Amino acid sequence: MYDMGGYLFMSVLSFIIGIYLKSSEIIAISIVFLLYYILFSLFTVVFPLRAIFLIACLLTVNYLESKGILN
Repeated sequence: MYDMGGYLFMSVLSFIIGIYLKSSEIIAISIVFLLYYILFSLFTVVFPLRAIFLIACLLTVNYLESKGILN
């Protein structure tokens, strides 16, 4: 749980940068970081769950890009 403040900080900072640059990709990545933070907060110290959630977030972004939502 020690490194989770970094994910929250990165999600808020990248969301602000995404709004400033009007970039939907940066905003989507910041939302993924925020979701990762929330999901990991529910399952605090189990390392395999961290890896599964990170892969799930990356696959979600990949899927949204393939459907043209993030373009």
